[in-house]
Amino acid sequence: MNYDPTDYRLKLERLGIKHLLPIDRIIYKYTSYETALKIIETNSLKFSPPKDFNDPFDLTTDLIGKSYTHSDLRDWLKSIPNLSTDDKKKIFDETKANPKKIKDMFDKALDQNKDLFGISCFSKTYQNVLMWSHYANKHSGVCLGFNIMPVDPSKEFALLEVNYVNEIKPLNYFKNQSTVFLYWIFTKSDIWSYEEEVRAVHMSRNGLINFDYNCLKEIHFGLRTSDQEVKYLQNKIADLGYSVGRFTKMEINPSTFRLKSKELI
Repeated sequence: MNYDPTDYRLKLERLGIKHLLPIDRIIYKYTSYETALKIIETNSLKFSPPKDFNDPFDLTTDLIGKSYTHSDLRDWLKSIPNLSTDDKKKIFDETKANPKKIKDMFDKALDQNKDLFGISCFSKTYQNVLMWSHYANKHSGVCLGFNIMPVDPSKEFALLEVNYVNEIKPLNYFKNQSTVFLYWIFTKSDIWSYEEEVRAVHMSRNGLINFDYNCLKEIHFGLRTSDQEVKYLQNKIADLGYSVGRFTKMEINPSTFRLKSKELI
């Protein structure tokens, strides 16, 4: 699936999906100290297949509506370039006789596609107490700030804020073919809205993907990260040639139930 930011802008906004963040916007990866070291040493980020996610509703096929008219089905079959005329007629006739067939076919294809692409998850903020607790080893980890856009300039890379909803509202595939897969990938239950998630998606691969050294802009240490660990990672950054412009360490704000950051030299 090709992704053209200009082409999708208005269509996505009509669906309630926020569009691309500004290219200079920093997004944040919460992680353990050990994983942060691996990311820095290998200059790579893990793009996981959706089947590995902790939310069982993530990329549920129920988000994609499969209702159609015979005209919709004909138009869709015509758009498939590598399918012979005989095969198209066979599918049309079989589906006409058994309408459930198309739903089963789509659900199977969508589940298979989950193994083909990868997602790396970020947040819009580095001061989220729950995120530090859940993803950064109970505040003893690290939050890495990235300008992630240069990770892959191809049309198979997308970066969008997650669209949080309070109910499953299927988007019909046949009526919205150009946007339905982005809707599927970037829509989640609003019980996760505290994460303020931004997703980087590679449409054709998963696993470790290298990023440019200039992508890493900030490093924030948890309030329980030791001074020795802070110093070691700062030295590692310098030795490897990164140009990180900001280091901070999180502290408890004594007047609120929030965190504050202290700038480090």
